[in-house]
Parts: sequence; C-alpha cells; structure tokens
Amino acid sequence: MAGEGAGLADWAGWPAGSAAWGAALLACAEGGPVALRLAPCPDLIALACGALRAGVELIFLPPTEPAPRSAERLQQLGLTHLPLICAEALPASLGLHCRSLKDLAQCRQPLAAEPLDGAWTVFGSGTSGQSGAVRLGAEQLLACARAQARALPLGPSDIWLSCLPLHHVGGLMAALRVSAVGGQLRLHQRFQAAAVAQELAQVQGCSLVPTMAQRLLELPDITAWPHAPLLLLGGAGASPALYAALAARGARVRNCWGATETAAFVACQGADSQPGADCGSPLPGVELRLDERGQVQVRAPWLQPQRRSQRGLQSLLDPAGWWTSGDGGTITGTQLRILGRADGAIHSGGETIFPEQVEARLCAHPLITACAVLPLPDEAWGCRLIAVIEQCAGGEVEALRAWAAEHLPPAERPAQWVVVPELPLLANGKLDRRAVARLLDL
Repeated sequence: MAGEGAGLADWAGWPAGSAAWGAALLACAEGGPVALRLAPCPDLIALACGALRAGVELIFLPPTEPAPRSAERLQQLGLTHLPLICAEALPASLGLHCRSLKDLAQCRQPLAAEPLDGAWTVFGSGTSGQSGAVRLGAEQLLACARAQARALPLGPSDIWLSCLPLHHVGGLMAALRVSAVGGQLRLHQRFQAAAVAQELAQVQGCSLVPTMAQRLLELPDITAWPHAPLLLLGGAGASPALYAALAARGARVRNCWGATETAAFVACQGADSQPGADCGSPLPGVELRLDERGQVQVRAPWLQPQRRSQRGLQSLLDPAGWWTSGDGGTITGTQLRILGRADGAIHSGGETIFPEQVEARLCAHPLITACAVLPLPDEAWGCRLIAVIEQCAGGEVEALRAWAAEHLPPAERPAQWVVVPELPLLANGKLDRRAVARLLDL
C-alpha cells in the first residue's frame, strides 16, 4: 500500500481541509484526471494533497500561460473534455469543462476512504529542452517527502518559506515536506526578492535557485539574517562568490540535486558540509551511479516516474529500475557533482565543455552577477564560446576578456562577449537558454 511504503504511520498532518477537497475532486473526476490552473494559494495546496488522499490524478497547468496553450498541452496528452479547475471562465471553443474553485468547494464532504494512490502530473521546467508531462504517484511523492524532510531536517516547530511555482515539483514538494512533519508553510505567490529577504529573518529555510539567491544579494539594504536560515540551492550551479556572500549574511547554504522525475531532490549536502560544487550524498534508500556516457542514474524502491502522452503512460525506468537523468556528473565516494546537461555539452577543439561550469567560473568575477554561455559555430574549432553577461558596462568587457585569459583554460575562454540588460528566466527562476539563443539569433 502506498501509505505503508511512504512511512505514514507518523505522518504529522495533512493541510486543513485536504480530505474534503479530495472528496470534491473525486466527485468531479468521473474516473479520470482533473486539470488545475490556479495561482498559488493555500486551497491549491489542500487540493493537491487531497488528490493524493482520494486517489485522483491532478494535472498542474501554469496559471499565467494563455488559455489556448493550456488546452494544447492537454490535447497533446490525449486528454480532452476533462474537468479543469481554474480561476477564470475560458472560451467554450477550447473544449474544457471549466469549474471554479467556488463551485468545487460546494462538493466538499467527508472522504469515505483514503486509498492514497492519487498522482500529480507536472510539466518539466524545460531547462534541457524537454517539457513533457511526468506522472508521479502517491507512493513516490510521500516517500520522497519523508526522506527530504529527514535530510534537512524539518520538525513540527519549523516554518518553511515557499516561493517556487506551485505548478512545478519543487514548489509542490516543499508543501508536502512540511505536511510530513506538521510544520508551517509560508506561501508567497511568486518570488519577490525584498519580500523573501524580510521573511528569511523569521523562517527556518527556503528553497531557491541560484538566480533568486543572487537577486537577494542585489537588494540595496539587505542585512544579516539573525536566525541563520537554511537556503537549499538547486536547479543550477552557483559560483563560490555567491556561497560566500550568502554565508556572510548569516545563511546556511546547502546544495541539492534532483529533477521532476525524482520528485525534487534525491541528493543533498549534510549540515556540516562546506558550500561548494558538490551536491552531497544520496538520501537514504537512493542509489546513484553513472552510465557509460557519464550521465547520472537514480534508483530507489519508491522511484516510479511515468511519462504521460497521447500513447498513455510509459515507465521512465529501465528494466533494472534505473532512471537516467541526462545530467553529466562525477561521483567521488558518495559525493555527487553535477557538471551540466550531457545533451548541452559543447565540443570545441576536441574538448568537451559543460556551459554550466564555465558560467559558475565566470560569476566568480565581481563584475558578473549572471551570465549564459552558448556555442558559436566556428570552422576551425567546431564551436567557440559566446558569453552573454548581465548588467556590465560595455567598456569593461576587455577587462573581463583579460581576466578570463588568466583564470580559464583556453577551451573555456569566450571568443565573444555580449552584454544584455537582463537574462531571460524560466518561471522557476532558472536560466532560459533557448530564449538567450533567440536573443542572439543563434
């Protein structure tokens, strides 16, 4: 049973009203999935947990995308005419059975049974060019939330700040971890640096991507956080300068690594780890290894991600139960280090270059707060690098070029430098590499 596998004997507490919301979802599901297109709010978290308790598959759609795009996503999954819980009335021509949260609330009632076999279907962030729908069953979600809460650790008196999107797995799992221990969740609808900086003086921790952490440091009046909040960094590499600056303001910084398919992080630095490039050790019960291409693979008893498409559901595991991440990495002892996307590696003059690694090294320069490294076709080298940097005076590019010549190996030195006012980001705060390439017409 899912509940037993997830260790629910001491599950501290579901969000208030989640069972009643689960019963309401069950009533409108008609035996199939239910789509959700709502801005972050406490009721959304209760709905998400209620779906797991009632055995309903909930499909999360980005709340700010155009309605026709939401309809297109569902059509690409072979799902039409299914119930959609949304905040606004959508055109009937989209073929969606829209219901408001207020309408759904009228169907709330006691939940007769808790099969704990519901599921969340979430779309990947698109960081690697993939944005398919991944279905995560209750057993995997609950077991992983329990393991993550123990690794941090979280306790019943802890307050965790959530500012990641709730249609991505990172934001959803933060809420489920808090539920596992009976803690308190402070929910922000979106990341706003000033509001998050203020909250960090009162909470135990927060999950961020490095770009968000950098935005905190750019605030003009930021002061030290007296209670040493835990900043859990994932989603991208970070520079040593960023770690040092956050630590100087009193934060405890720990790297982690995971993916949509693993229900957020499955490797995390320990409390006594020094901030750096490593992502720490696997959570208890999780195995990590590298395949023949150097890609990180994951296996765990509860790991059961499925791809949802027009063909239905397909397991993402190989016959031995391993999931291949597509991230290149190294494993030393139990310590995992992520080099970058294997399919995003740049081959230049016989060298294999991970742009994420070059970006982290460039951000060690005090003039560079954010950058993107892309391949530039070159007849002699195959590819050279182009560095796109944010908010740096044009006259300082030559100084950066000289610094790179001194600090980077030849293959990692950008051949061209481009300055932009601001780098485009995905909804979850990660760098949008495809948008950067479009800016440069590459």
